[in-house]
Amino acid sequence: MAVGSRFNYHLRGGRANLFLDGLDKQWFYLTPIAIKAKGAPALISLVEAQKAVVAKNVDVVAGQLEKIADVIADISALLNANTRKMRSLQNCKGNQPGK
Repeated sequence: MAVGSRFNYHLRGGRANLFLDGLDKQWFYLTPIAIKAKGAPALISLVEAQKAVVAKNVDVVAGQLEKIADVIADISALLNANTRKMRSLQNCKGNQPGK
């Protein structure tokens, strides 16, 4: 069992178990990790696009920008799913968003 020194969680069986537990807390901690995992491929595309700009290779720049746009769309979908999930958790708890 690994214990997070800066965060209130521990790992058991590869799953984050929070001391304050609850699905909302799990989503709070796991969402940034998922965003980084989804966004990592865009870093390579950014570097390749920069190289292509210097080489004045418009086709490569366009291709890399399309890949970056796809990554942004994936991250946006992840954030939208997270928002829907959090709203459903709030509704289950009897809390209404904005109140």
